[in-house]
Amino acid sequence: MDETDRKILNLIQEDIPIVEQPFAEIGRRIGLSEAETLKRIQDLKERDMFRRIGPSFAPRKLGYTTTLVAARIPPDKLEPAVEFINRYAEITHNYERSDHFNVWFTIIANGQADVKKILDEIMENTGAEEILDLPASHIFKLQVQFDVEEK
Repeated sequence: MDETDRKILNLIQEDIPIVEQPFAEIGRRIGLSEAETLKRIQDLKERDMFRRIGPSFAPRKLGYTTTLVAARIPPDKLEPAVEFINRYAEITHNYERSDHFNVWFTIIANGQADVKKILDEIMENTGAEEILDLPASHIFKLQVQFDVEEK
């Protein structure tokens, strides 16, 4: 990854312009064409430097239900279980931990009934031995940005 890629990663984290051609504008800011900017972004994505580009919003203010989930999945079933879990568009921030509950993820769904349906399907199809539904009692929103430019 070169310095231009690093600049692109910083810009797409902090300020995607709300204009008709946002990637042309990002390219203009760093001296690239829209096509070159898009090619570099695609290359970065293919190298797993980021998962997606999308908005960050306050789900509860939009009427969605959110929850943190902790699951205990046997190590021999972990890989197919994670593949199954990752099929859900409602699931974000899925990661493994070295603990009794070894898979943690968040769900953003249309309501508690949808959360329950997803959790029931995961329990039924992954070999999970236990799942904890941990809805937030307080919300603390932090803006996270990873500065990837070399200083």
